[in-house]
Amino acid sequence: MVCRTPPTQRIAKLRTTDAGPEKLCIKCMDWWPADTEFFYADPKGAAGLYLYCKACYLEHVRPSAARRILPAIPPVSITAELAAMKVFP
Repeated sequence: MVCRTPPTQRIAKLRTTDAGPEKLCIKCMDWWPADTEFFYADPKGAAGLYLYCKACYLEHVRPSAARRILPAIPPVSITAELAAMKVFP
């Protein structure tokens, strides 16, 4: 396996502070407490947490997943014919 990032440019993604362990969000580059309040759980990630904080995940990952979902079926308009059938109150 080839590492593409030179060792001098690697950033530690976990650190311990007086407040407890913190994890770096690689999207916003902010340090957040390393717990499930700020990061989604990921068994393969560092400390068992996802790479992005929850805010960045919702901003970055969710919209791309929404684009892959088929578009919603447009609502059916109530026509005079359907109204005459008394399908709708």
